[in-house]
Amino acid sequence: MGVVVNRIGLKWFSFLVVLWFPLSSWAEVEPNNIVTEANSLAIAADSKATNISFGSITGTLSTTDGNDYFAFIGQAGQRVLITTEVVSGNLNTKLSLRDASDVQLNSDVNSGPGNASQIENILLSATGTFYINVSRHAGEGDYNLRLFVISDGQAETDTHPDDSGNSGNNNALSKAELIAPFGTETSGQMVGE
Repeated sequence: MGVVVNRIGLKWFSFLVVLWFPLSSWAEVEPNNIVTEANSLAIAADSKATNISFGSITGTLSTTDGNDYFAFIGQAGQRVLITTEVVSGNLNTKLSLRDASDVQLNSDVNSGPGNASQIENILLSATGTFYINVSRHAGEGDYNLRLFVISDGQAETDTHPDDSGNSGNNNALSKAELIAPFGTETSGQMVGE
């Protein structure tokens, strides 16, 4: 699997960006059902995508294990995009971004493609440990969790219209698309940037 981030709206990008990250991701280690058992989510910088780092891990949620926690270190001023992708079963995930005290900062169910969850374009206001909670909203199955961390960039705001002329976040980091396998090159033209 690969990731194409389409029209992420960062000022230092002027065309479609293809991110080339390693094919492998880590698998969760149980138990990780509460914040004190969180698995560390390793984040690696990509040499081809300046100021973007990426972490990925796979997990399983079921009726007997419906909650997984993952930890990462974030820096004040970074922006994050967190997504799940259901890879088997009829799973429907819920995502929650939490601070070091396990206080929910943002959450989502179903704003990503299919039954995927996506937390969009969140600015980290502090430096420290953050937690991602992936829980079972419905069903059972396997998922991939992906974390994108953008440093030293400005994400597009709601003041920029989308391609249809509507104002909104449709061109911003929040609408990153998981659409192509690794190694697939995609080209296109961005209009109105």
